[in-house]
Amino acid sequence: MPWLLYRYILGELLRTFLLTAAILVVVIAFGITLRSFAGEGVFSAVDVARFLVMATVPMMQFALPFSAGFASTMVLYRLTSDNEIMAAAVSGVSYQRLLAPVFALGVVLTLIMVVLTQWMIPKFWDVMERTVAADATRIFQASIDRGAPFRLGNIQIYADHMRVIVQPGDTTADTRMRLSRVVAVELDREGRVEKDITARDAVVDIYREGGDTFIKLLMNDTVIFDGSSGQLARMPEVEPPQAIVVPSVLHDELRAKTRSELLAIRDQPDLYGRVVDDRLLLAHAISEHQAWRQLDRQLREDGRIELVQSGPSRRRYVIYADSISAGRLERAENRTIEIRQFEDDTSLRRINADGATITRLAGSALAGSTYDLELRNAEVIDLQADGLVNRRERLTDQNLLVRSIDEIDWTLFPAEELIVEANRLIEEMNAPLGRQVQRLERRIEDLRYEIDARIMARYAQAATAFMLLTIGAVLAMWLRGSVPLVIYVWAFAPAVLGLILISGGDKMMRDGDVISGLGVMWSGNLILGFLLCIIFWKLSRH
Repeated sequence: MPWLLYRYILGELLRTFLLTAAILVVVIAFGITLRSFAGEGVFSAVDVARFLVMATVPMMQFALPFSAGFASTMVLYRLTSDNEIMAAAVSGVSYQRLLAPVFALGVVLTLIMVVLTQWMIPKFWDVMERTVAADATRIFQASIDRGAPFRLGNIQIYADHMRVIVQPGDTTADTRMRLSRVVAVELDREGRVEKDITARDAVVDIYREGGDTFIKLLMNDTVIFDGSSGQLARMPEVEPPQAIVVPSVLHDELRAKTRSELLAIRDQPDLYGRVVDDRLLLAHAISEHQAWRQLDRQLREDGRIELVQSGPSRRRYVIYADSISAGRLERAENRTIEIRQFEDDTSLRRINADGATITRLAGSALAGSTYDLELRNAEVIDLQADGLVNRRERLTDQNLLVRSIDEIDWTLFPAEELIVEANRLIEEMNAPLGRQVQRLERRIEDLRYEIDARIMARYAQAATAFMLLTIGAVLAMWLRGSVPLVIYVWAFAPAVLGLILISGGDKMMRDGDVISGLGVMWSGNLILGFLLCIIFWKLSRH
């Protein structure tokens, strides 16, 4: 075996490859750094430089294959043009043996690419995301100082003043921020205001756990505006029932997951961000259906239900009716619905209404579940004013609680159990939950397709490194009379086509066409492999 020649070829290949890869990695990493921090105006030059260094590893997935192809083209072209390859061939060294170090390096490079794409690069994406998320306090403070709202997904928070407390003693939070004159807005999918809360002051606690950053919000002396009903309500305190996750600046959570983590999400998808929203929608729908069932059963058994005013008020309503259907109270024989209003044990008013509706407001990121009561054509008898009677065409009260029923917190249940429960309710009681079930099932199915596509695309991209390295070397030996950059273009063009086909196959697999998607995804490497065999066959004939 010509070990001296092998060492020489490998040395030249590695030197050219490493130099080219270093330049490409830095250039591409610089681009992703500029895109990620564009417009933030918060991070220092040291922060950007640190992010740039971390971004070099993820950019290797693009730089290594093309650097390898460029290196093999340049090195083998120089050896061919200097007649070193010809001299070795005349001495009895076959082309197969001459290319052995290239093929060996290609196999090693492919294995390195597999490790990089499936394990190392996702870890670095994760570190980069956590680096930015860990600076949530600075981003928050910069937004407040600029007079701009701080954005967290579909939630925006504005404040006039902010004070930061690091490691507060009375909580396990990493950082506490005290805000004054606060506005918090929750937007729907179309960007319209769904809920608006103004507060005299607020406390924001930031927790960092398991690589994620969470925010807990507590607002005092608040006024709530409900965009769906157009109603205002005053509450002394509002605390969202769930922590708010600080979203990733890189906007792609799955690429920060290793192969094993992706497979774990595939098996248990209900904790993943994209599934959580639809899981919560189904959970709220089940809770609402079961709440109406309990209220209806209580009315049929006791003939009354009790609503209590939330907050410090001790006001409560006792409603007499026979049943409730989708929030509409009903009485037999077209009798009026009777409502008695109390404060503690003192009876304040008696109301007779032709119609009454209870609206359940499901809990959101900014507030928990409450009920609104609306009365129509109501006769109001003031028991504190000698039975003074007046008539109201419409009478409403908001933010009421029902303490006589036990609501199960279905938001704590996994998606699989929610789907089973919803299907049971649909089958037994014709519950209107079919749309939410189908949406959640479709979301989980799409997630699994995406995970399969992402894992396979990583393998296909790793194989591209071997193809580019070897086809560049063979082309350089075969097209010895051409300019080296022209030779590289001949290798570069099908490789780019291969990456496009990988992307196209990935999209097809995500859309559910798994077999065709796999075929398209690997067709680029198959084309490169076919070209490699044809060119090597022609080279061997000379």
